[in-house]
Amino acid sequence: MCIFSLGAGQQLTTLTDCFFDRCVLKGGGMGWLHFERCEFRKCTLPNMILLGSSFVGCKFSGKIVNSMFCASLSEADIRDGVKTKNVIVDNDFTECAFNAVGFRGGVDLERQKLPVDQPGVLCVDGQTAIKALYERFARGKPDTDELASCVHGLKEEVEDGQTHLYISPTSPFGHKTNVEPIISFLRENGLGREVP
Repeated sequence: MCIFSLGAGQQLTTLTDCFFDRCVLKGGGMGWLHFERCEFRKCTLPNMILLGSSFVGCKFSGKIVNSMFCASLSEADIRDGVKTKNVIVDNDFTECAFNAVGFRGGVDLERQKLPVDQPGVLCVDGQTAIKALYERFARGKPDTDELASCVHGLKEEVEDGQTHLYISPTSPFGHKTNVEPIISFLRENGLGREVP
């Protein structure tokens, strides 16, 4: 077993064309990292809150569990001047299994290839989708408290700057709640398109 720290310190570390094979990358998060054209082959990323990491043109296979990809940075991080935003574009998750994986702070989900074996729905206009979902599931007509709670969670993501929403049975709220009524509602009302 090899144990090391990725992106520790105040300087941005860039990893280009790296190959991670059958690794378990754990530790709660990664530091100031920029991954470019890296491959995470049959890797497991459990419990990762990726607040300071950029991923450009990377390929993932294996599992990502209970993790969050974040495009936005905190004001303190921006003040430190390392970078102003994480870049998360052109990544291939098609061979990856998601379980409670989310995207926050403006990740462009149209520029990601999402998992193929976990169908869901992609909403590119999160604000409009949330407004309709809120009217249907959270304001006076909830099918279940769990669905209303899920809608409130998605609303928080939009308020945090995530305009594109990916909702599947394995998304952060879907792994605990049957989100099929939400997925069906979005699809039937033209508010989201099926993925893959």
